[in-house]
Amino acid sequence: MVNLEGEVRIADFGHSRTLLTNKRFTVSNRVGSSWWLAPEICASEKYDTKCDIWSYGIVCIELAMGDPPNLGKMTPDEAMIRTKNDKPPHIDKSKWSDKYKNFVKRCLTKDQYKRPTASDLLQDDFMKDADSHKARYFKSLNAFYTAQNSDDVFN
Repeated sequence: MVNLEGEVRIADFGHSRTLLTNKRFTVSNRVGSSWWLAPEICASEKYDTKCDIWSYGIVCIELAMGDPPNLGKMTPDEAMIRTKNDKPPHIDKSKWSDKYKNFVKRCLTKDQYKRPTASDLLQDDFMKDADSHKARYFKSLNAFYTAQNSDDVFN
């Protein structure tokens, strides 16, 4: 979901939980959609909020490529085995900036203890550039939306 100011809200509260931010709180039960699960969840290891950074990286691939990696190519259980055992997925199309590809690569750091936090990612070059692109993008989006909803489109 994106509002007209360009603020993005992504949510799936089907399996939500509150994790305390003032100390490392880990859980070990496996819940979620297989293609977006972090390797530590697929391996039934304890995990914390950094699993959401992995999932966000998968969402970034989904936004760039149209689908998360391997969707429709294998069963959910096979996807979890691949996530646990294989190298992290990546964006291989040249039309995406190196900054975007590096941002996704950082999100998909396999070792959860080396994976950046959300605060770390906010300092990434890709995120620092986001505000400069947001105004241009939303001007285009607003023009498209206006054209789609004008009476002229249907005449």
